[in-house]
Amino acid sequence: MDVVFSAMQLSTNPLIVSFLERYYNYTEKEREAVPLEAFALSFEMDPEALLGVILVALREYSVAVVRVLAITSHPDVVAKRIEYAMLPDGEKDRKALDQAMGLLPAPRGPTIITRVSVNSGDRKELEEGEKEEPEEADIDFLFPTLSETQKRIPGQIPPARRIGSGETKGEE
Repeated sequence: MDVVFSAMQLSTNPLIVSFLERYYNYTEKEREAVPLEAFALSFEMDPEALLGVILVALREYSVAVVRVLAITSHPDVVAKRIEYAMLPDGEKDRKALDQAMGLLPAPRGPTIITRVSVNSGDRKELEEGEKEEPEEADIDFLFPTLSETQKRIPGQIPPARRIGSGETKGEE
């Protein structure tokens, strides 16, 4: 549970902030003896809504921890890559380092088709020899946050219970 409370303490979600303000008014002995759901009910909070925002807080906390680990480990990873690049069989490491430094062009990634033409009448006519420019893939649209995903599902979750929305009842 330590990681859960670490995530909750870093969260700015109003439901979590309100919960923790009340929760820490109890003694440590009381907090250990009573389940979180009982505290939520006594604070007139929906335990499911609280669990939802806690899960989002845990996800955000985990992402932050992974970023810290990646950033702090990066110098060691690069040093190891350089060490292996100096070996006779280190061709892949040498190539990766050269690409990272911009000495070699990076390979193009896979092509992702982001548009499907259903009605051929929707397509504009291209002049002879003119090429159609591909649209950029919107990463935020393809991989939305949990709160954005909930907003895209109309009628599924009342606005007051949307995870991480901070919205109040009646707002849309």
